[in-house]
Amino acid sequence: MLGVSLVVALSSSWQGAWAWRDACTATILGREATADGSTIVTQTADCYNCDYRLAKVTRQESPHQVRRFKATYPAEVSDRSLTWRSLEYTTLDVDSLERNEAMAERQREAWNSDDWQRQSILGSIDAKDLAALRPQGDFDSFENLYAISNAAGLTMAETTCEATLLGLDPAAEGGPLFDIGALSKLAMRVCATARCAIRVMGKVAEMKGYYAAELRPPEAGEALAIADGNEAWLFHVIPDFTGRSAVWVAKQVPPDSVAICANSFVVRGVEESSNDCLFEEEEEEDCDFLASPNVEENALLQEKNLGFPLVRDPNGLVDFAATFGPRPDNKGYPYSTHRVWRVMSLLAPKGTKVHVQAALLDKKADYLGSELPFAIKVEGPVTARDVIEYQRDYFEGTPFDLTKGLAAGPWGDPTRYDGTYTTETTVEPSVRDVVPRDLPALQEGRFERAISMFRTSYCVVAQSWGATTEREGVLWYSQGTPHAGVFVPLRLDGGDVPATFRRGSLFEYSPESMFWATQLVANWMRANIFRLAREDVRLEQRAFETKALASLSSSSSFSNADLANEALETWSRLFAKLVTKYHDGFRLMTGGDEPRRLVEPDVHRFFYPDAWLKQVGYYSPKKPDAYYEDDAPPPTDSTDAIVDTQLTTTAWSGGGGKQQVPFTLARGHHKQTEDSVGAFVLATKALLAVALLAFGIVAGITIEKRRQHLRPILTL
Repeated sequence: MLGVSLVVALSSSWQGAWAWRDACTATILGREATADGSTIVTQTADCYNCDYRLAKVTRQESPHQVRRFKATYPAEVSDRSLTWRSLEYTTLDVDSLERNEAMAERQREAWNSDDWQRQSILGSIDAKDLAALRPQGDFDSFENLYAISNAAGLTMAETTCEATLLGLDPAAEGGPLFDIGALSKLAMRVCATARCAIRVMGKVAEMKGYYAAELRPPEAGEALAIADGNEAWLFHVIPDFTGRSAVWVAKQVPPDSVAICANSFVVRGVEESSNDCLFEEEEEEDCDFLASPNVEENALLQEKNLGFPLVRDPNGLVDFAATFGPRPDNKGYPYSTHRVWRVMSLLAPKGTKVHVQAALLDKKADYLGSELPFAIKVEGPVTARDVIEYQRDYFEGTPFDLTKGLAAGPWGDPTRYDGTYTTETTVEPSVRDVVPRDLPALQEGRFERAISMFRTSYCVVAQSWGATTEREGVLWYSQGTPHAGVFVPLRLDGGDVPATFRRGSLFEYSPESMFWATQLVANWMRANIFRLAREDVRLEQRAFETKALASLSSSSSFSNADLANEALETWSRLFAKLVTKYHDGFRLMTGGDEPRRLVEPDVHRFFYPDAWLKQVGYYSPKKPDAYYEDDAPPPTDSTDAIVDTQLTTTAWSGGGGKQQVPFTLARGHHKQTEDSVGAFVLATKALLAVALLAFGIVAGITIEKRRQHLRPILTL
């Protein structure tokens, strides 16, 4: 009961801080929504420290091993895949031993130890338990942190969701066995259809227990977009109240529609008959809802013990999202709902405007985005290239455009670093101006969150035509920031995962890794005229992906490695081009009809946009009000005043130990800071003048006394 009590305490003390670490975006399209009749699922894996490598699994273990979820490198060490093997690929880069022998040997020793394997493997599923779930085969598959696609055409895409029930740590006695990664990989191994995957994951989670990868509300729930070339479904799962089972629901996406899940549950009313047809094949086709039988039971337990009410929809059904999802006081709801709106507005602009435009623009949407439908019919057939493009979206041309405003800098950079999502604070000994990230005042602030992010580890766009057709499924795979990267098509029959997608880590830059090739481009774009550099990047993206599409349809002997190697070479050349073309405040002009550009550099200076110069006070350098737009009054409320409270946080010291580092939190207007300093200087000068005057008076009196004392002696 200790574990359950801990879950209750954590849940009831949480007040709705919106603190995602690995907040992904998942979308799903039905077969009638796409131009080529495929179902499509997508995921942007947005994690600042995740293992970004791709694996092809061909060697299945028996019995099926269940591994504890691990997001950081290496996510897995096993013989299931060439990517996960540690003996030949020490830091998963064949030449790393030459570059850093000490690190490589330490990693080899750790990863191949018995302790590592004992900590990694939680348990197993034997053949008898698998047979009870009615498996459909044993399939090769692509996977990363989660399963992606298999040879039968089953595809999945993951996103974490905020939830009220946190569950137990799997290390607890009698604790749960499966997280969403392990569930997805089991289903991907044995299932050809989305319904089979839902049945396997749901029943295994109920029987063996489900745990959240991180025991905190923003990541306690999970969602999977699941498609098989015929049907498309959204699946939600959370731990049950005991922490030793699971509560789950799945809803079918109409064939002509798109659905989006972006860190917040979107399935609402749960039909009471959802579980009746789970194993009844003759009735299964009539079901567009599937669910565990304990949804209402857990809603009532939660209401009684945690005070979170059971919410019913207008039809009297348990509202899954409102009951188990974010609390009404959650101030971070646009973090999720704006992304859902964005995809709908791109693929169904007329329908989306009818549903939600006014509510969103007037900032009246509720915390669950109730104005948004579960799914919306697309307006015109959608191509794979269309889907790839919205993975690169940052709200450009909308009221939430991240290329606008002071936060975008002079060149329209859409990057917004995370500052309030975590309580982690890293401070170097020489740095004293870092603000702790867990202050309530900072957590109330936010930047807009787009689909494409600086911290995306990898992105998948998985197409399927199903097991009943001869057409092989395609996985479009990209590593790093989507708007700076390129999507490469891969097929399970096209050979192993190319080396550029299975090598590399955050330990060390590698020129052989597609992730690092992308991030070089992304960071140079950010530092040097984003608005211009992105056009160079877009040209390369369109050229490569158009060629890749043609190769899929024309080549009878498709090779994963050929296109991946070409992508790495192309992006390495692109980075060199950007460095040459934009650097140090200059732009090298190329092309055109000017012959002289071929024989001597035509270099132009670039300067900042006039509007930005006005905003930062360039034209009035003596005016300290540089951080605000013209005519904008300085803030006067207490939240923007200077705070001189001494704060203390724990930081790592240079010697490896911990030390207490004091901080002074200075929030507010630059002018206020200067006024305070000015007042202090004037006061200091006044005090100094008074002190000098007093000193002069005292000195004068002393000298006069000594003169009076010496006068008789001098007379003699």
